[in-house]
Amino acid sequence: MPDFPATCDRQAPLRALALQAQAVLRARSLDAEPLLELLPGAWLARTGSTRAPAPALYRPAVAAVLQGAKKVWVGDAVLEYRAGDALLTRQPVPARGMVARGNHQTHFLGLVVELDTVLLRQLLSQLGNPPTGQAPHPAPFSVVALDSPVLSCLLRLLELALDTPDAQRLLWPALQRELLFRLLQGEAGPALLAMAQPSPLARRMAGAIRTLQRSFRQPLDAAALASRAGMGHPATQLPATA
Repeated sequence: MPDFPATCDRQAPLRALALQAQAVLRARSLDAEPLLELLPGAWLARTGSTRAPAPALYRPAVAAVLQGAKKVWVGDAVLEYRAGDALLTRQPVPARGMVARGNHQTHFLGLVVELDTVLLRQLLSQLGNPPTGQAPHPAPFSVVALDSPVLSCLLRLLELALDTPDAQRLLWPALQRELLFRLLQGEAGPALLAMAQPSPLARRMAGAIRTLQRSFRQPLDAAALASRAGMGHPATQLPATA
């Protein structure tokens, strides 16, 4: 039997997700492919065996486990997540990952959806009562449990992968927005809020860049520019550019 968590209210949605993922693989005739792009920014991962940890650059995404389990090493930290959980990555970070549970009878199945920071900020600006709070720590990774509304979105994503190109083109943007909304309402909400809020250094750098853009034809005081960006104070001036 698939490696489902004991939580009864998630067993049925997870079984439906695993069955739909298998239907997608059969329809695409790509049972042997380890990674299949379903829609722009969405992939289905599948493997029938555990593997040695492989280094990779993890981009901002939510990586849900539909069946099996996986481990990720980020520096000295080790994160393990299983069916019904997801790895939420807030910023690009090098890490090592491996399938921790999966075999030829019960393949590991995962669904990866990239997170669009611009879309996330647009959604937050439109919420009448946006969620509040901060991530408990600035770590780029966190493991979150997926609730029923998120699992429902993921099931419709897999169903849309078998729909017509017109349906995919018209419905996928709306489903991406709904997925972000549902994630914001759940355990992933604080981490997504932190992802949408630039760090103080990023804000200072953006301010310095805007200064350069406005005054690119004028001599600039490098010390003043560095101070605006929160950096050092060199004693030279930047020449005007053509």
